[in-house]
Amino acid sequence: MFNAFFKLGGFFKRYKKSQFLAIFFLLISYFVTFSKPYLIGRISDSIVTGNYDLKELYQLLGIFGVLIFLTYFINVGWSFNLFKNIYLISRDTRNSLMKKYLAQFPEFFERNSTGSLMGKATNDVEAMSGIVGYGVMLIFDAIIYPILLIIVMFVISWELTLFSLLAFPPFVYVLYKTDIKMDEKFRRLQESFDRMNDITLESISSIKVIRSFNVEKVFKGRFKDHIINNRDADMDKNSVLLRYMPYSNVFNTVLMTLTIIGGVYLINKGKMTLGSLITFTMYMGNLSWPAFGLSDLLAMGREGGTSIRRVEEIMNYKEDIVDVENPVILEYPESFKFTDYSFKYPTSDRIILEDINLGFHKGETVILVGKTGSGKTTLLKQLLRLYDKNSGEFLINDIPIENYQRKSLIDKVAYVPQENYLFSKSVKDNIKLFRDFSEEEIEKAILLSDFKKDIDNFPKGLETMTGEKGVALSGGQRQRIALSRALIKESEILILDDVFSAVDTKTEENIIRNLEAERKGKTNIFATHRLSVIKPKDYVVVLEDGKIEAQGTHDEVYELSSWYKEQYDIQMMEVEND
Repeated sequence: MFNAFFKLGGFFKRYKKSQFLAIFFLLISYFVTFSKPYLIGRISDSIVTGNYDLKELYQLLGIFGVLIFLTYFINVGWSFNLFKNIYLISRDTRNSLMKKYLAQFPEFFERNSTGSLMGKATNDVEAMSGIVGYGVMLIFDAIIYPILLIIVMFVISWELTLFSLLAFPPFVYVLYKTDIKMDEKFRRLQESFDRMNDITLESISSIKVIRSFNVEKVFKGRFKDHIINNRDADMDKNSVLLRYMPYSNVFNTVLMTLTIIGGVYLINKGKMTLGSLITFTMYMGNLSWPAFGLSDLLAMGREGGTSIRRVEEIMNYKEDIVDVENPVILEYPESFKFTDYSFKYPTSDRIILEDINLGFHKGETVILVGKTGSGKTTLLKQLLRLYDKNSGEFLINDIPIENYQRKSLIDKVAYVPQENYLFSKSVKDNIKLFRDFSEEEIEKAILLSDFKKDIDNFPKGLETMTGEKGVALSGGQRQRIALSRALIKESEILILDDVFSAVDTKTEENIIRNLEAERKGKTNIFATHRLSVIKPKDYVVVLEDGKIEAQGTHDEVYELSSWYKEQYDIQMMEVEND
């Protein structure tokens, strides 16, 4: 239970000022809490015996009133400083998680679902931050406070204290057993929450497909199953806590009963006054909150401990791609060469690329073609170093790609993937992608991607909102925004992965013509199914099941590859018919 608090030691040190103030005010509040029953006991004894001075009685009542007044400000002092840490820790932890997420590569996201990552950044962070805020208060209220209270009670009557606390051993035993059960309950609950997150995100993201195929009932059923699993896990966890709560009530009742029985006995023996018994009984009544607080501390410690382990798994994750010591800075990419290069994804046993031997130079345009699943996209990704190599070599300027500083490599590359992600921002913001570009640079990129005519028809031009993931735009418009986003960078290397699939033939011709004129002397690498983009001087690579079937100029590949010849003839016939 306390491991969670020890693991968050760094946060306690970071916010030690507010923690110190919170604990300081908390201890003062205990002093005030202890003082009020003591004053009531003295007043009671004075009234019962009849030996009281009216002036002294008014003084005691005045002190009592002042203590009540001060209680408000003292409580504000500890609660403000203590709970402020919750928001600070949530902020810092979420920033650290986002920084970690943004530094990761595809393998990380293959191993961690989006729902799981969201759960760690929301529920788990809240559970962690609660330990440093509410959890600290519980440690003092459920452990330190009752210890101090018992010491004060011991001073009043050690005999009554020992007699009243006979109920403690069975209570501590039940608490220990409950604590052991909670860890597995919270782990199961958080995993069910992750799965519920996944199905929610999946359903919302694919709503068009779901409705198009009329399978709403299927997804409703799937979601219902996950909701039920989450409910069952939550109820399973709460069933343990709820069984503890009645036991806490019984414990408090037994304590009060033992106190009254023992107190009456001691009064009859002349070892205790009525006022002392009233004070003692009030102190004993104050033990009721620590008894309930222990259940909260138990739950928070287990939930927080589970959450900390889940967040630690992310924060301690070793990056899949790490720069070598003293990496080379890529300044001018002149040549590219694959030698006996093979690759498979880390989470798969299937070889995607096998014995790739391919070379090209700066200023060339390389066109990758082949059937769906032939390995075109995977080959393009090797230029981005999203994964470490498996075997063989990939050299840039005769230096292995892994010897370069990855940032310097990415700075030289503009990449447009098959699946274009648009943010829920304006067209302009999606092209700029939160980078600093002038209006002239934006206009130039739009012209190169033949997107000007579309923007002129938008109601607000560049300020038109794209909707979530570009839902307000057509597929071709989304592709050209993504293309503009890449072209505005004016990179040495341009990588396009099937970016013409949703545009018409005329638009495609305009874009190709613009790229030919603008990117002379720069390296272009395209993957496409539309062979009409290929020009006589382009270097064509035909992939078949992860292997290079043929490579060379269009005329050379046309003679070498029967698949290429067949596809090219069919597509040219379709163009003529159009």
